[in-house]
Amino acid sequence: MGVDPGNSGAVAFYFPEYPQRIAALDVPLANGGIARGTIAAMQIPMVLVTPGKWKKFYSLSADKEQARARAIQYWPASDNFRLKKHHGRAEAALLAKYGAEHL
Repeated sequence: MGVDPGNSGAVAFYFPEYPQRIAALDVPLANGGIARGTIAAMQIPMVLVTPGKWKKFYSLSADKEQARARAIQYWPASDNFRLKKHHGRAEAALLAKYGAEHL
């Protein structure tokens, strides 16, 4: 699971056994306070990864449109990222993929 903890954040679920699948949805998260509390309350292990670290891995800048374009490359059949406003979904999806493959 990847969480983009911004005010217009999102959550995504990546399935390593089915890498072509991704589930992502918008979830405004009030700067991550609610997300962290929910994850902790459910006793789900959590690893915080800085944007600089995972974006460097994907060769992305701070431009959110780059993250959306990269998500479309990984999941071309998904319509989760079709609109510009879906950049949070894209970042959450890339975080989920990064976590599954590197943590």
